[in-house]
Amino acid sequence: KFGLIKGSALPGWIDSEALSAMVTLILKASQRATKELEQGQFADAIIESEKGKILFNEIEGNILAIITTTDAKLGIINLKLSAACSVLKDLL
Repeated sequence: KFGLIKGSALPGWIDSEALSAMVTLILKASQRATKELEQGQFADAIIESEKGKILFNEIEGNILAIITTTDAKLGIINLKLSAACSVLKDLL
C-alpha cells in the first residue's frame, strides 16, 4: 500500500527511497496501534525531535509526509496542510 513516492521536494542530502521506507514503517506501526487500541482509522501523526518535526497525514490511502525545522509554526502548517489535503483528495 505504501512505499511508492508520487512526488517530493527534498533537499539533496535526504535519500527519498530511504525516507519512503521509514515513512512506511512508521505508518504501518501507527495504523496497527490505532486498530489494536480500537481508536478507529489512522488519520495523522506528528513526531517531534530536537531538530524539527515530521508530520504525516493520510489522504485517500496515500501519505503526505512533511519534514520541518524546530522553528516551524504548527498552527500555520496545519492550516496549509488542511487546504492541501482538500485539494489532493480531489486529485487522487
